[in-house]
Amino acid sequence: MENLKKYYVTNLKRKIKHINQNDILFICIGTKEIIWDSIGPIIGSKLKQKIGKDKVIGSLEKNICSKKDIEKYENILKNKFLIAIDSALGDNKYFGNVFISNGPIYMGKGINEYKGKVGDISIKPVVKKIVKQKDILNLSNFVIDGIIQAFYNHI
Repeated sequence: MENLKKYYVTNLKRKIKHINQNDILFICIGTKEIIWDSIGPIIGSKLKQKIGKDKVIGSLEKNICSKKDIEKYENILKNKFLIAIDSALGDNKYFGNVFISNGPIYMGKGINEYKGKVGDISIKPVVKKIVKQKDILNLSNFVIDGIIQAFYNHI
C-alpha cells in the first residue's frame, strides 16, 4: 500500500509541478445518494476542511453531477487549473487503484450517460458497484492524503 501511495503522490506531483497552487481548483464529482458514487463528495467535504472552501467545488452538501451543476460556478472557474475527482467503476482487480490522467473527466461515462466533461487533469479512484461504506472512506482518505502530500508536502 505504501508503494502505491508513493507512486500516486509522485505521479500527481509530476502533473502539477508547473502550476501555481493559487490557480488550482478541485472539482469533486458524484452524489452522496449512491455509495460507489459518493467518493467525490466525501473527498470534497474533507478537502474543504483541510485546504479551504475556496479551493474546492463539490461536497456532501453540494453534489456536482452534471455540466449544469458546474455552470453555477462559471465565474469561479475562469483562469483556474481544474483538477476533477470522480469515482471510476471497475471490477475487483482494479478496486482501490487511483488513476491520474491529463485531460477531463467525462461525467456519467461509467454508466453510459454523457453529463459533460470537466478538468485539466483528473483523479479517478476505482470503485465497484457493490462496496462497503468503510472501503469508500478508506479510499477517500488515501486520495486526500496523497493530495495533501503532493501539494503541501505533508499529511
